[in-house]
Amino acid sequence: MSRIFVLLFFLLLSAACEPGPVKLPATWTVLESEPANNLFAPGMELCFAGSRLSVVKNGNTAEYQYVWVDDKLAVRSTFSDWLFKTEAGAGDTLYLYEQYAGHPMKIKLIRINKSKKNKS
Repeated sequence: MSRIFVLLFFLLLSAACEPGPVKLPATWTVLESEPANNLFAPGMELCFAGSRLSVVKNGNTAEYQYVWVDDKLAVRSTFSDWLFKTEAGAGDTLYLYEQYAGHPMKIKLIRINKSKKNKS
């Protein structure tokens, strides 16, 4: 069964999908995470580039693969898979919703404007 999922994931990854509501590449930071968890803690940076998602936490970077499926963001790592429903918020905010281990998870992100960040 897991082989079927892996095959399906890579087929989706290689297909020409319409990008979701995020204009890629983009870098985001986690503002809030409900419930509080270590997967996506406030202050973490998420950078979408190509088909790779880099998550920076305490100076360490983890790399994941991702693909858009309709309005959902599918993220795959060595140990876990997530499927987030996305919802645009006010301004440059984005919400990700996920069922994780039977508990709903809500993550609020804000886009980082690299040019403004570098000037300060």
